[in-house]
Amino acid sequence: MRNFKRAWSYSLFPKLKHLVGIASAATARSNLTLNPWAELRRQRKAIMALVRASGEIVNSYEREISSLRTATDTLSALFDDSMLACHLAAGLTCAEVDQLADGFLAAGREDIADLWLTCHAEGDTDEGDLHIKEPAEYAVAA
Repeated sequence: MRNFKRAWSYSLFPKLKHLVGIASAATARSNLTLNPWAELRRQRKAIMALVRASGEIVNSYEREISSLRTATDTLSALFDDSMLACHLAAGLTCAEVDQLADGFLAAGREDIADLWLTCHAEGDTDEGDLHIKEPAEYAVAA
């Protein structure tokens, strides 16, 4: 057995094994030039991974937008009450009512924004404010 191992280690096999390794590496490099489909397949896999990742991002944003839309609809339903608006809007400053109206305008609810601005203007008593409503002049028809 010892003689066989010695003969094996001194033989050409280890040298041939090294040459086969070099040849297989060269063959692998030449396969890219001989087979352009392998490179295209690699690019396609990378693109598909990016498409999957972007799809997951879009789905997460859709869920977030849906929950924000639901919250905005709930808030709009709550603030779409003229009695509540007239009681609360008079106690708010002009800047606060403007910000509230801007929020409703951004949500697409112009009617609620107008309601709060109108109620604030009716209850606003400060002369120099933005939303003060001038008293109506009545004409008496004779």
